[in-house]
Amino acid sequence: MAWSIKNIENQVSNVEGAYTLTYAIEGMPTIKKHELSTNNGVFYKEITPVGNLTGFSVNVEATSELKNCYIRCTDSEGHSQTSNLFTVQFVSPSSNNPPTISNIKIQNVNQSGVYQIVYEATDDSSKDLTHYLKIDNEGYKQITPIKSENTYTYNGTSLSNGTHVCNLKVSDGSVETESSVFQIIIPKIVNTPPKISEVTVEETSYKGRFRISYTATDIDKTDLITHKLKIDTNEYEIIKPISVDNKYVYNGLGLTEGTHEGIIQISDGVNEVNSSPFSIVINAQEGVGLKQQLSEAKGHYDTSYNSLMTTVRDVIDKMTNDKQYDNSIGANLVEQAYKDYTDKSVKLKDISQQAIDLIGSKKTSDAKENLAKEIGDLTNSLGSLDQSMNDVFKDGILTEAEKITIRQHLQSLSLEKVDVDNQYNSILGKFNKTDLDYAEKGVYPPVTVEGTSSKYPDKKWYLKVYKDFQSAYESYSKKYENLILIIDYILKKDGILDDIDKNKKNKAFEEYTLAIGEYSKQASLAIEAIGRNETENNETLIQTFKGEYVRTNRENSAKLTALTQTTNGLTEQVSEFKQTADRIQTQVTQNTNGLAKQQSTITQLSNEIKLAVTEGEFGSLIRQNANSIVIGLQNQGILQTNFEVNGKYGTLWNGFLACDKLTSPPGHYPIISLFGDSANGNCAIDATNENHTGWGDSIRLQWDRSNYIRVSTNWFAVYQSGYGSGRARIFEITNDAIQFRGDNIVTYNANGKYLNAYQVTVNSIGDNGRGAILMRSDLDGHSKSLGSSSSKWSEAYATTFYGKMSSSSDINLKENIHYLNNNKDNGDKLLIENTITTNDLYNFVKKDLKLTTYNYNEKYYGDLYDAQNVDTELGFVAQDITGTSVENLVLRKDDADNLAYSLNGYVSVLAGALQVAINKIETLETEINNLKNGGNQ
Repeated sequence: MAWSIKNIENQVSNVEGAYTLTYAIEGMPTIKKHELSTNNGVFYKEITPVGNLTGFSVNVEATSELKNCYIRCTDSEGHSQTSNLFTVQFVSPSSNNPPTISNIKIQNVNQSGVYQIVYEATDDSSKDLTHYLKIDNEGYKQITPIKSENTYTYNGTSLSNGTHVCNLKVSDGSVETESSVFQIIIPKIVNTPPKISEVTVEETSYKGRFRISYTATDIDKTDLITHKLKIDTNEYEIIKPISVDNKYVYNGLGLTEGTHEGIIQISDGVNEVNSSPFSIVINAQEGVGLKQQLSEAKGHYDTSYNSLMTTVRDVIDKMTNDKQYDNSIGANLVEQAYKDYTDKSVKLKDISQQAIDLIGSKKTSDAKENLAKEIGDLTNSLGSLDQSMNDVFKDGILTEAEKITIRQHLQSLSLEKVDVDNQYNSILGKFNKTDLDYAEKGVYPPVTVEGTSSKYPDKKWYLKVYKDFQSAYESYSKKYENLILIIDYILKKDGILDDIDKNKKNKAFEEYTLAIGEYSKQASLAIEAIGRNETENNETLIQTFKGEYVRTNRENSAKLTALTQTTNGLTEQVSEFKQTADRIQTQVTQNTNGLAKQQSTITQLSNEIKLAVTEGEFGSLIRQNANSIVIGLQNQGILQTNFEVNGKYGTLWNGFLACDKLTSPPGHYPIISLFGDSANGNCAIDATNENHTGWGDSIRLQWDRSNYIRVSTNWFAVYQSGYGSGRARIFEITNDAIQFRGDNIVTYNANGKYLNAYQVTVNSIGDNGRGAILMRSDLDGHSKSLGSSSSKWSEAYATTFYGKMSSSSDINLKENIHYLNNNKDNGDKLLIENTITTNDLYNFVKKDLKLTTYNYNEKYYGDLYDAQNVDTELGFVAQDITGTSVENLVLRKDDADNLAYSLNGYVSVLAGALQVAINKIETLETEINNLKNGGNQ
């Protein structure tokens, strides 16, 4: 809300160089910060004035005139306003003159002891005046009047009846001035009893809620009326109705079914006045018994329909099979049955419409009941708030305790408004948006059935109710916001309230109460409109029935058609029976606007029965003849997924087969043939062992009888043809061993032992990916090769092999052992052509071993060679070792006459050379130590 700074004035004080600057705030903000600038707004200094929005004052020090001044204030929301430019005028201080008091007036006196003193007081100093009041002989007491320029207003209370002698006194802190004596006369109390009109019962519901209204007046304007209600023989209970002027409305609840007598009692604190007794009638819920009528009508309708169908079938049968049968008799029987069916359907329709109307009426009444409850709770909360505010204005003083009470009532009112808001959104959401759109555009859809037309109902009234309801809610919300704003303004005052505040409060309450009443009215109309529109849309605009019967030498047929038109669409229902010499067909169809056509058909021929159900493009089918049964789903008349039993086969086309258990009957071979002939077991899955004797003890996936995989309990095997009897297990896993079968057999059991020799041949991994790699070993003390010279491994990796990568070295496995020495003339000699010592090995490493870097060439890799992607190796060239002392210990030739080296021999050469090197190092260390010690060692 906009606000501004007004009425800036300055007065000189009795102290030289001190001035009192005064200003006021127009509007109702909550000011959090005051600032003053005396240099054209370049710098602001925070000040702390005293007073309120109607008058703030602050002391300013100055020894000369201050030009280019501004005051800036900031409210609680952070908004700032700056005053117009002003000047603090310099006035030389004079001697302190006493303040003055004049024009004392006594007004607004009433019998309850309330009074108001209005007077003028001035002083030439800049200080605030202190005010005192003396009544009779009680002595002076300080008061705080409301200031408006030089006029002061004091609101007093609680004076007794009679004449009181009074004096006012004002002080500027140095000098005091006492007024002349004046009188306050409080008249004697002359109470006039209040009046109450007849009580009107405006609304009741079967749930026990009611609303009453009445008028209550009291010519003693200062009296506060208390309202009480008595129902039947119960005691009087205080109620808090809402009021507009002198009219009061109260919403009650909790009454039982029947007639109740009520009395309203009002009191002004002195006199009690009762209304005339009035009756509140709570009616029973409607519709009890209509349910029974509807049930009976439905039963009669079903009976007449079944009778009609039976009559039609009997007549057709007799007309077909009995050549002596009188067709006119059959026609009369069908006509009578059809007339009875029509009568019963009309009766059912009438009672159904009554039920629909009642249901709609009940929905409307329930919605109104909920509306009345929410509005009642809201108005009761508002009444409590209004009562508390009236108590405050009775004495014109707002205490902190009263502020707390008012805030509690505001919280309650806020919660009730949330409930009303939620109900508003609920009601608004129930309006039919399609009908609102029709009314907004003024264009309605056509309604036709077989050339007969009916006009779609006009919905302009519906749109008007919708908009009026929205408008009433918007007005109600705005008046609520205004009421809260006014009460908040009053709560922020310094405790003294005047007639202006009271008038603002009364106006806000009155406007909000009227807005509640208008919203309640429009909400009730909206609920009625929603119910009426639903009933109107459900009413049948056109309903026709047609029965047809045809008999010729070639065909008998019967057809019943029902056409129902509502504003929601057209529904056509047809049942047909057709009979010819070679077939009988029955069909039931339903077609509704905007929905897929539904149809079921049974067709019976001499060699086939067909059942079909469709809905739009989709359907299901069962077709049966002497040799086959087909069950399927179709789309646009074309079979999609279907299951066909034909001869000895069952076939699932274009689908998936799912089942909880697939079993074979006793005596049947348990086999699923994937392709080919199941008798031979080709491309099949069966549940037996290889001899077909243990049905159910294994599962086999087989190519034919000799090549398959078999799984059973704790056992897995692979069988391959071409071994003696026609098949052999080439790989087998049991619960305690793994067995490989080939040219030889090896078994590895759970204890980690090889039980017998084996050989596994893996093709297409050898030289250049073309040869064979042999993996052979046994435990008879003889080693076998891993690969061969013509089928070697390019790389070998292992995490462990017998704990570590090892070479057999046990003395029990060796003979012709000769230990090497450093000297040919000392110790045993190694008998390989000539003797060799460790010194020879040392000299080979020192002089003859040539280390190189290299990579393998295309001859080595063969077809796998990639010149752009080869690895650089570190090693030596075998030809560099030929002719040396270790040639025969290290070098070998493979089958292709390529040189290779013995890893064991090469490592041993290095070990012998290292022994010599170590001995030399130790000898040198000894000689060095002797030299260090002067040759004494």
